[in-house]
Amino acid sequence: MGLMLLVLGLYLEPVMVAKDVVSVLPLDGATVLLIDGEGAGHTLNPLTGSTSPWSPSWSPGEDGWVDDGYIFATNLSPDGNHLLILKGVYVPDRFGFPEGYDGMRSAVLVILSRPDGSHATPVAVSVAAGGGPDYAFTTDSRFIVGGPMFSCEPTPEAYSAHVRGDSGNLAMEPVNRIDVSTGERSLIAGLDISDGFWKCPYSDWARLENNWYAEHTFGSIATGGVSGFFRVPGGEARVHGWVLDDALLITTRDGQGLLFVDGSFVPCPSGTWDVLSWLPDGRFIYERDGSGNLVLGEVDWEAFSAPPGGLDVRIPEDIRHVSSMPMPSTPCTGILFHDRWGSGNLWFLRTARQAQVRSAGQH
Repeated sequence: MGLMLLVLGLYLEPVMVAKDVVSVLPLDGATVLLIDGEGAGHTLNPLTGSTSPWSPSWSPGEDGWVDDGYIFATNLSPDGNHLLILKGVYVPDRFGFPEGYDGMRSAVLVILSRPDGSHATPVAVSVAAGGGPDYAFTTDSRFIVGGPMFSCEPTPEAYSAHVRGDSGNLAMEPVNRIDVSTGERSLIAGLDISDGFWKCPYSDWARLENNWYAEHTFGSIATGGVSGFFRVPGGEARVHGWVLDDALLITTRDGQGLLFVDGSFVPCPSGTWDVLSWLPDGRFIYERDGSGNLVLGEVDWEAFSAPPGGLDVRIPEDIRHVSSMPMPSTPCTGILFHDRWGSGNLWFLRTARQAQVRSAGQH
């Protein structure tokens, strides 16, 4: 009968649904794409436990790359029609590189496909740098934005020639945007996007990494330009994440509040909030005032208050601070918790307002 859902009358609690997973991407309300450390993929229905094999229709060897077997990340376009795959590759030794640049033989391909892996094709080449590479779709699904990104074609011949500086110098032409329909690469004017930016999941506003979190620059990855700047008092802050289309919840030395994309800060009048996840149906999993009690419900961020009617949630302490990803459906069917940098284990929390407990022997 598949996976038993642990949905009790008084609280919701996650169940483990996979182990040793490197990359996790919810595709719809009942399908998750999982990639292991060898680059092999399959889809999982966390509601039933059923799985299906998955692989992209194009492989790096078709264009002469050496496949290193690693997928850095995956991303789904907001319209659900395209999948972004960041794939590790290696330039064969027969291509010459300048002295001291052999480390750049390890590259990252930006591959675009359908969610089922069909129509896969490379659209850009990048490298692992800092915390990235980082890429995201614009909310209209027309563009992929991110970096690092090179202006050359995504082939080992073109990339090695670019690194050698066959065009006259080693300067990298600035590009950070890909047209999904044409593959054309271009530059968003007035917005410095490299290997560190955090896009709001429900708008085109982004926070750019700057000076190790002591300074925050905001801008739109759709239109470019800087909308605002904020210097953290004392240089230290905890960024809890996006809680509005245009604002982050942040705790500084002077207290907690909302940091808006124009650089303005609105302090929380009293108490504190800790947000684990923002769901596409407008609900949050949050904790109030360090109580240790997690609630799944709505939040009024203008009044810093929570309307009644939330559901109690129990999440083990050892997974409360791993990556959380809501299923892209409204109402949201569940949230995934992935310990990417540790065990690789994956947990699923069903967020349905009402559910029946069904065991393997029940009908």
